[in-house]
Amino acid sequence: MSLRAKSHSDLPSLGKSLDDPVLSSLSLSSSSMNKPSRTPHSPGPNNHSPGSNSGSNGGGVRRPVRAVRPVSATAPTGSFLQINHLQGELVRKRKECEDLKRENKYLSNEIHTERIMMRNENELTMRNLRNLNHDLQNQLKELKQKLQQSQQRAALSSRTAEEAESARSDAEKSRTAAEARALGYDRDRQVSDAERKQISDELMMLKKEHKELQMLQAQTEKNSLRRN
Repeated sequence: MSLRAKSHSDLPSLGKSLDDPVLSSLSLSSSSMNKPSRTPHSPGPNNHSPGSNSGSNGGGVRRPVRAVRPVSATAPTGSFLQINHLQGELVRKRKECEDLKRENKYLSNEIHTERIMMRNENELTMRNLRNLNHDLQNQLKELKQKLQQSQQRAALSSRTAEEAESARSDAEKSRTAAEARALGYDRDRQVSDAERKQISDELMMLKKEHKELQMLQAQTEKNSLRRN
C-alpha cells in the first residue's frame, strides 16, 4: 500500500478520535479559558454604567457567567494519551507528506531525463536519415550519368548503323563487310538497350526508395514534433 493510500485510510480513525466527548469537553473548556473575561466594572452589551439610559429599567441586567472548571477536573488521563496519539499521527502525516514530495521530485527528474533521452534519440535518427538520403541522392546522380552515357552510345550506334546502310547501298562490293558491320552494330545496340533498360529499372527502384525514405523522414519529424 502506498503512502497516499495509508494516509487516506487513517483519516476515518482521526475523525473518530476527534468525535470523542472527552476531547469535545476539553476543547470547550480550553476555548472558554482563552476567551477574555468581563469584570463587573467593564462595559458590555448588557452591563451599563449607572449613568446610562438603562437606569429607567431599574438597573442593568447582567449575563450569568458560567463557571469554568479546570482542565484537570474535566479531562482524564486518557484524553492526554489521545492528544499525544493525535500529535504522533500529525508527525507521521507530515513525514508522509515529505516522502511524497521527495517521490514527486524524483519522478519529475525521471520524466525530464526521459524527455532528454528521447529528444537525443530523435535527433540521432534524423541525422542518420539525412545521411542516408544524401547517399541515395549521390547514387541516383551516378545512375543518371550512366544512363545518359548509355543513351549517347545508343545514339552513336544508331548513326553508325545508318551510315552502314547508306554505304551498303552505295557499294555492292563492300556489302558483305557492311552487313557484318551492321550486325555488329545491331548487337551493340541490343546490349546498349539491355543496359539502358536495366539502368532504367534501377533508376525507378531508387526513385521509389527515395520517395519511401522521404515519407519516413516526414513521419519521423512529425512524431518528433508531437513528443516535444
